[in-house]
This record gives sequence, structure tokens and C-alpha cells, in this order.
Amino acid sequence: MKPISDKVIGRLARYRTLLTEQVPEGRTHLFSYEIAAAMRLADSQVRRDLMAVGTRGVPQHGYEIEALKARLDDALALDRAHGVAVVGAGDLGRALIAFLEARRTTLAIRAAFDVDPAKVNRVFSGVKCHAMADLEKVVAAEGITLAILCVPAAAAQPAADALVHAGIRGVLNFAPVALRLPVQVALEELVITTYLEKLAYFTTHPAKERRNGRHDAR
Repeated sequence: MKPISDKVIGRLARYRTLLTEQVPEGRTHLFSYEIAAAMRLADSQVRRDLMAVGTRGVPQHGYEIEALKARLDDALALDRAHGVAVVGAGDLGRALIAFLEARRTTLAIRAAFDVDPAKVNRVFSGVKCHAMADLEKVVAAEGITLAILCVPAAAAQPAADALVHAGIRGVLNFAPVALRLPVQVALEELVITTYLEKLAYFTTHPAKERRNGRHDAR
């Protein structure tokens, strides 16, 4: 399979969420135009994205849902379990643990970490919180490859460096600071306040200035 761009990967993940969480029970097939309507995308875009992972619909029936889910799982490497650590067991970290544990996906929270002695050795939504000093040992023992960083800005880079040293290969960063990581470590950064500030801007400007392409034309 040819390399897939970041944007296409993002859309494939959205398609998978649609198929696993939003398709009515009993449906066995779905047309590309139905996926496109739900995602606010062009039908042709959906077809191109799905062709990128080697799947095509049938004109009379569309895409067989279970087969498409399996193809997307394979393309997104979700056909296997991924151990995930949450670093920072504050309010945000605990909320993410509870959310992901309730979904029971192949992205399994295996451990949490914190520097606060009051949180260490406690269990949050079935996940034990460990001391940061035990990071390397626990990551190796639990087969953890991904981490979610929920620490204050000042602690983010040292925590990220510790994760890289422990062998983590992908980091989702919620801290409001840009991290510097080796190129071999995948990084996604999600600063919630940035998105809220963007929303605040658009609430005071005409809708025609919006460029996200996901609003109905009314």
C-alpha cells in the first residue's frame, strides 16, 4: 500500500467512527454518498479515500460494512492492541481514562503516571496510577507504545523526554506547549484553548469567513 497522507488518515479515522458508532443496527451495507453526507464531504472524496486503502463499493449495494471496518482497522493498525499510558492523572487525565476505558477499543489504557504521591498507587476507572520514576519499567512490562500527555506546560517537555527514553513511539499532547521530539516518534498536539479561541473568533464574524467546510449552506 502506498503511503497515506495525514489528512486522509484523519478522514479514515472519522469513517471508522461512523461505521462503529453511528450506523443503525441491522444495516449491512452503506453507500459512499451516505458516508459523505454524514461527514460533510464530497462523495468523490470518500471514494478516493477508501480506494487508497484498497476497497471499492459495489454500485448496487455500496460498501459491506463489516468488510469496510476490517479494511479500515488494518489500514489504521487497529486490528491489533495498542498499549496506551496517560501521563498526568489530574481532572483531564482521569476523564480521558474513563472515556477510553468505557469504549473498550484496541487502544487500551494500560497505566497512568503522576508525580503527586496522593495519586500514585490509586486506581482510576480500572487503571492503576504509577510514579513517574517507574515509567520505563511499567512501559516495558505492559507493552505500552502510545502516551497521552496531560501535564502542565512546564512539565510537558521533561515528561515527553522521559516517554521517548522509555520507548514510547507516539505521543498525543494536551499540554499548551510545542514539544520537541525525535522524528521517529509520532506527535499530535491538541490544545483545547486554541480551538475555543478559534470558535470565539467565528462567533463574532460572518459565517462566510468560515473555511471548515462542515456547515450546511443555509
